[in-house]
Amino acid sequence: MAKIAVCDDNPSDLACMQSLLRETGVAADAELYSSGEALIDAVRRGAGYDVYFVDVVMGGLSGIETARQLNQLSPRSFDLVFTTNSVDFALDAFGVSAVDYLLKPIDPEKLQRAVARCRNLAILPECITLSKNKKDYRIVKSEIVYIESYAHVCVFHTNDSEFSANIAISAVLPQLNDAAFARCHKSYIVNLAYVQKINVDYLLLRNGSVIPTGRSMRKQLHALYDEYLIRRVWEKRRSD
Repeated sequence: MAKIAVCDDNPSDLACMQSLLRETGVAADAELYSSGEALIDAVRRGAGYDVYFVDVVMGGLSGIETARQLNQLSPRSFDLVFTTNSVDFALDAFGVSAVDYLLKPIDPEKLQRAVARCRNLAILPECITLSKNKKDYRIVKSEIVYIESYAHVCVFHTNDSEFSANIAISAVLPQLNDAAFARCHKSYIVNLAYVQKINVDYLLLRNGSVIPTGRSMRKQLHALYDEYLIRRVWEKRRSD
């Protein structure tokens, strides 16, 4: 996944951008810098990023000057997106090759469009969008290990966290729309990429989780897993 840095001298704006990047599925973790000087110092010491989100108006080194120094210092190609409360510096922003200029408060859809313009973020992981407390969250599909259901609440277990949403498990598969996921039990959906072994009445996953299988679903589960393995082999041969 692309490495992203966010630079803003306003702590609340910095936290907001980090949250937006997570919610939109752009980056699970971004490096945060509270000043242009701190970012430039990190780059001088060897840090490098594929995309920089930089506030234009900051105390000390401005965002425009920070961008100029990044252009001089960075040994790798990168994309630059400016964030700001004013349109007054738009021409200056494009003068340092910014791919976009986002006005605060940042709209998630406009952030997505800015991301689409970034060469280094051109290939984004597929995500599923879930609603919770009237907010939308995006979870990278490939990071979902399995999903379990309690009534109308589904818990999405990823590699390193859990996320719960008020959604029926019957509605999850259509949203996933991915052959790597299979319903193995009335209360479980599993990502076949994480299956280590299929036993008579349960699945052993690569992270050690044990997932039950429903009797009426076992035959179809075996067929789906065989199809998944065949597809994996075919895709690997095609890419070689």
